[in-house]
Amino acid sequence: MSVQRRAAVKKNNKERLRKEKKGTQLTVGIDLGDRSSRYCIVDEMGEVVVEGSFASTKKGLDQVFGALARCRVACEVGRTRRG
Repeated sequence: MSVQRRAAVKKNNKERLRKEKKGTQLTVGIDLGDRSSRYCIVDEMGEVVVEGSFASTKKGLDQVFGALARCRVACEVGRTRRG
């Protein structure tokens, strides 16, 4: 039995980010997790450009955000309570 890994970012989402107008101010929201994290990127009008998840590693961050120009980033980090 083999397990196929899903790409952290769908190909069409990467292409959509590349097509964004130069000079458009993007805002990235990240919900950081221990193993995986979620993100959402919105434009100046608050329209969702792309959203998805990535591995919470340096490599995961580089794959998703490495090619982005400078932008505003908001992070949310929470602690899971265990009984």
